[in-house]
Amino acid sequence: MKKRAIAAILVVIIGAGIDELLPTVRSDTSRFQGQLPEEVGPFRLSEQKDYEGNIWGTYVGLGGYLADHVISYGTARPHDAVDCWQLHSKSPVWHELRTLRTASSAAIFDVAIFLDKGTKKRLIASTSCDIEGCRQSYAGNGWRWPTVESLGLVLKPPTPVAISIVGPPNSEIDALVSQFDSFVAGLDLAHVTTSSNRR
Repeated sequence: MKKRAIAAILVVIIGAGIDELLPTVRSDTSRFQGQLPEEVGPFRLSEQKDYEGNIWGTYVGLGGYLADHVISYGTARPHDAVDCWQLHSKSPVWHELRTLRTASSAAIFDVAIFLDKGTKKRLIASTSCDIEGCRQSYAGNGWRWPTVESLGLVLKPPTPVAISIVGPPNSEIDALVSQFDSFVAGLDLAHVTTSSNRR
């Protein structure tokens, strides 16, 4: 009986220790609740989710355009959404590296348009933010090595930011890119660069 009691106590102590060392994703992202704005350019927030280290907002724009904005605060490694789509055997019908002005600074996005479910076009954009700003290289080289943070000298990966935009059926590439530019122009990424992956 004594051995069982000791074993139970050890399990509780070890479990508590692991929880301290490896905080859950929920606690990682809970500090960032409410950081997705209600409006981004002509888009309005319709839903916000917090799961698996991602803050995910779905926005509704004019003319039937939908935008998903995802900030991956809880991730432990870099991620490029364009790379992800290409790894799933999808080739873009349009692909460009774009430097755009956001509401707070300039950012470099890897932007591609894919055919999704037949003829429907989906724009996917990715950037990575840290205290030095937001930038991305082309898919295939879509992530950067962690940088040394000026305070604390701790290696931390940049925070991935992804945007997905779909429009009504038969949306043209120029129209999707224009909607993306409007969304980014209203997007403030300052809170991502200043609090990038601080746990």
